[in-house]
Amino acid sequence: MQTDPQAVLKEVFVRVLEDYAFLFSDDFDRDAPPSTPGPYLHAGMCFDGPFQGRLVLAAPEPFAREVAANVLGLDLDDAQVDTSALDALKELLNITCGNLLTALAGETPVFDLTIPEITPVAEDVWKDAMASPDWVGFLTGDWPVLLRLLIVEAVGSEAVGCRKSKQFLQPTAYSLQPGEKPSVDGTEMP
Repeated sequence: MQTDPQAVLKEVFVRVLEDYAFLFSDDFDRDAPPSTPGPYLHAGMCFDGPFQGRLVLAAPEPFAREVAANVLGLDLDDAQVDTSALDALKELLNITCGNLLTALAGETPVFDLTIPEITPVAEDVWKDAMASPDWVGFLTGDWPVLLRLLIVEAVGSEAVGCRKSKQFLQPTAYSLQPGEKPSVDGTEMP
């Protein structure tokens, strides 16, 4: 990996945010970060391949709602925005991670990705992250958005806070007879 991962992360996130959520962003001044009321969310996912790591996105909850509204083409006050906000934020992270790994490693390597998970963030943790140079910061409309990329070259993504289940490590093998179609719970798949 020859490129600066943080610089690539910035480029990729700006592009994904524009293409996926129709939102634009700018860097914000670390010396005078924007003050934003909570609640705050932390979305994270892990990847494993030629190198392992974790990508994390932190943002105020209203940012997730704005992403959902834009993706779904709805007004912010639509009830579906509330029910879709967390999934929209997870998908933003997922798309960013996939595009980032392709930009860093090329199209040939294969990575296993975990499902993004969202947890609430305490206000003091949010403020520490806003001040930390370890996080890449953006101002998207009225909302600050933070991203952090952790990469380890050695095997063992537990070092970046990733847990692996046996299912994640061992893909399911299917054995089909000639002419047999795959099925899930008895429902034939195309």
